[in-house]
Amino acid sequence: MREYLIDKLLLLTLHVGCMLLLAGFLYATGYEPQFCVLILIFWILILMLWLGYEYYSRRRYFHELWETLNKMDQRYLLGELMPVSHRLEDGLYREMIRISNKPGNQRIRQIEDEQKEYRE
Repeated sequence: MREYLIDKLLLLTLHVGCMLLLAGFLYATGYEPQFCVLILIFWILILMLWLGYEYYSRRRYFHELWETLNKMDQRYLLGELMPVSHRLEDGLYREMIRISNKPGNQRIRQIEDEQKEYRE
């Protein structure tokens, strides 16, 4: 979780800055301080819920990915067996892994075919 929050440090800094600006604006326009605090508490709660959801969904995805990798005998096929994700980033990584492994996979198939022909 600590590493995840460090990764999200820029996002958290942006949220804190926006919270301070909103609180200043609300206070300057005449809102009572307790209402400003209430709004900020709800903002923090929603942010924490979102970050928690995102953390556990990413954790589950990578746990599944590690399990797949550990069960494989031929790890170079990871790109073919990666779990599907709704995130654009994951799809791009998956496609890059598949493209980078394609020449190796083709070479292995070629060697297997040559061995099969030799045995026949």
